[in-house]
Amino acid sequence: MPFKLRLSRLIPQLFFIALLAWFGDAFADHFFFHNGEPHSHPLLNISVHEHFMRGSLALFTAMLWLLHIYHTIRSSRDRIIEKAFNNSAPICITDTDFNIVTANDSYWEIFSSEEFPKNKPLLKCYDHRPGAKCHNQECPLTKIKGGAKEYFCETSKTVNGETNHFLITVKPILDGNKLFGISETFHNITERLELEEQKEELIRQLNETLDQVRTLRGFIPICASCKKIRDDKGYWNQLEAYVQMHSHAEFSHSLCPDCVEGLYGDLNINNSDRIEADPIKTDPII
Repeated sequence: MPFKLRLSRLIPQLFFIALLAWFGDAFADHFFFHNGEPHSHPLLNISVHEHFMRGSLALFTAMLWLLHIYHTIRSSRDRIIEKAFNNSAPICITDTDFNIVTANDSYWEIFSSEEFPKNKPLLKCYDHRPGAKCHNQECPLTKIKGGAKEYFCETSKTVNGETNHFLITVKPILDGNKLFGISETFHNITERLELEEQKEELIRQLNETLDQVRTLRGFIPICASCKKIRDDKGYWNQLEAYVQMHSHAEFSHSLCPDCVEGLYGDLNINNSDRIEADPIKTDPII
């Protein structure tokens, strides 16, 4: 883990401190002893050598405590970083030889299997997540090797009968100026795709509805005498024919009371006795 204080780094530091204490003790023994007898401290009647040894021991203890505190802080920060790393979106690190170096828990929850368990050594990305982009120029790692600073692609994974769709953000991992590998972050876009499909279906239904709706609007030229209507091509059409061509209305011909009286008044036909004809379609009359 990053920032982790390893024991192999701590041991040389402790050895160096002990070596300094040994040299300090030898220095004090040489300069603060006179004819084999230590110089006495004028106040506490304690030898200077003993003062030095006690001070060295206190300094050594303080440094050990500082190292312990340093290690505790770093360990706590490592745990926080590891927790954040594992609880984020699925992330996978792949080196330039297509080996999966590491991945967080979110990734393994989705992509692990009995054949490819978590942290399997020498696991190739194209074996673990085979797809149409593997072994060709569309491979994310190949794109990054070719100089791309960022690359996006999509993939899907079926877990327990449920298919999840992911948008993958691919970025290079550099060791100085040398390419170490790539990091792939998987963003779940399943819900977004479902919403887009619903929107497209709604638009399709709306367009079908609009295609079925025909309305009459604007100024309509109509003959003041015979009531024929002139269309855009200059032809005169029966009123019924024109309305039927420009709407979904159909006509059922009958006679109003005034016309019945005017045409058949001598036959004494009641308006309630008339029979309506079936709807008819009339052809345009030129």
